[in-house]
Amino acid sequence: MRQDWIIDEINKRGWTQRELGRRAGLPQSTLSQVINGKRKMMPDVCSALAEAFGETPEHIMRLAGIIPPLPDNDPALTELTDLARRLPPDDLQEIIALIRFKLSRR
Repeated sequence: MRQDWIIDEINKRGWTQRELGRRAGLPQSTLSQVINGKRKMMPDVCSALAEAFGETPEHIMRLAGIIPPLPDNDPALTELTDLARRLPPDDLQEIIALIRFKLSRR
């Protein structure tokens, strides 16, 4: 299975495959094989890509098709969930309070 989303992420950042490989600690040949579907996407590669892209491994595994999308399949909620999981508990509670406040004003 091709992993075109990796190319999209590289392009968004203005990187090359070589730069992504450097940031992820992966050989460029490995990235090329994964992108082209010649090598299966594995959790260790997802973790390395997550680190390089500043994302959660879960988010990358969803993009890679290793784990299914969240049930509602709303990209904004998926992103919000992934970002929330990366916050320290105090910051997460602050965000929850802000959402509750916004909802109470409707």
